[in-house]
Amino acid sequence: MITLRKSILASTLLLLTACANVLGIEDTEVAASCKAGDYAYDGGNGQGEGPRSEGTNENFVCIGALPSELAESETVEITLNVAVLVTNEALAGVTVKACPSRSDFGCDTPQDEVVTGADGVAKLTVNTRTNRGLTGYQGYLQITGPDNPDDPWLDYLQYFSRPVIKDRSFPLSMLSKGHFKTVFLDTVGAEQRDDRGWLAVESVDCADKTAPNIRLAIPNQCDYLDGASREFYFFGGGPSGEVSTTQPGEIALGGFLNIKPGNALEVRAYWRPEAQNLLTVVDRLIIRPNTLTTLRFEPNQ
Repeated sequence: MITLRKSILASTLLLLTACANVLGIEDTEVAASCKAGDYAYDGGNGQGEGPRSEGTNENFVCIGALPSELAESETVEITLNVAVLVTNEALAGVTVKACPSRSDFGCDTPQDEVVTGADGVAKLTVNTRTNRGLTGYQGYLQITGPDNPDDPWLDYLQYFSRPVIKDRSFPLSMLSKGHFKTVFLDTVGAEQRDDRGWLAVESVDCADKTAPNIRLAIPNQCDYLDGASREFYFFGGGPSGEVSTTQPGEIALGGFLNIKPGNALEVRAYWRPEAQNLLTVVDRLIIRPNTLTTLRFEPNQ
């Protein structure tokens, strides 16, 4: 009887293996079903031709003609003004690390580390020299909120789409996990996934003004997005899944929710994708679980 059972089990395994071979997959894999464009814009086929300036805050004349600016000093200062999004109050006790390399995925060798005081201000000194000269700071910031047992703060990663070559100041609005769920996930219709990360991008034009009519694209979306992911843009004063570009008269904020973690999410920005489809920004980012990656998308093409 035991021999018969072993024979039946062996035959079943052989049959399953044969089926997997016919399908072209191994028995431990799932057949790929994602293709470009399934979960996000993939860039389309627009040539980016036509005028580079349209309505208010739509000045992209710098695209294709950005100067190669260098820093004038070995170090620059990045100032982060941290406040609570829902109250706009300064947030003390926030730890900010300057991670000098985007290949330092865990920020294991920070250049500087500070903790915000009562004013919510963090000032970090970072190096501008690379092996190509004073090309600017090209790392990122890792931001961790103070202890808040009842409703922990989200961890943040702050990126810069162009190297920082001079002293600059940036605002950062922090959210607790509870408020993030209410303001973003519930509003857009995304489930709570602690194994996923999130991305929020503010787009500006060549004049450093918030830019409408920007569509975010993810060419390698099949590695990072699936049916649980959601794209959003601010509309009506908050995140919405009902529009597909940044909107006139709104903060030019958009992004994606429930992104699979990884170290090379490619994000692009296209201006007026339905007509001109001008590529304005390309960047690669780290996505961590339970972490909000943020950046100001300044033209870099």
